[in-house]
Amino acid sequence: MLQHLWTVIMTVLLFCGWGWNNSPAIAIPVDAAPPTVIEHVQQFLSQEVHVAPSQSEIQQVESVTWHDACLDLAEPGELCAQMLTPGYAITVKTPKGTMALHTNQQGTSIRPEPMVGETAPANIPMPPPLG
Repeated sequence: MLQHLWTVIMTVLLFCGWGWNNSPAIAIPVDAAPPTVIEHVQQFLSQEVHVAPSQSEIQQVESVTWHDACLDLAEPGELCAQMLTPGYAITVKTPKGTMALHTNQQGTSIRPEPMVGETAPANIPMPPPLG
């Protein structure tokens, strides 16, 4: 009985952690991205990275489902609600380098992926939600 229970628990953990919740990213045309999300991204770039909208180019938008409320980019020691969070992975080219941003579905929560290389902006803080 104990062996059967252990097998069931491991199977459930396997499917929850690595199976059903790993939805693939779906690329969508940049001009089909929700305008409010694009506006929030441009506002983030302006306020947090000090790049004007005219100096940035959104190169790719993908519809994704993040595994937590921190958009899969938790800071060390940060606690995040473990919930599926629909949103977008957005790639933006700026004079400071190409940035990958994670957003929620409304664009009110934006988190930059850490950048590697000499063109990376230094110490971009995590902004509070915009809304």
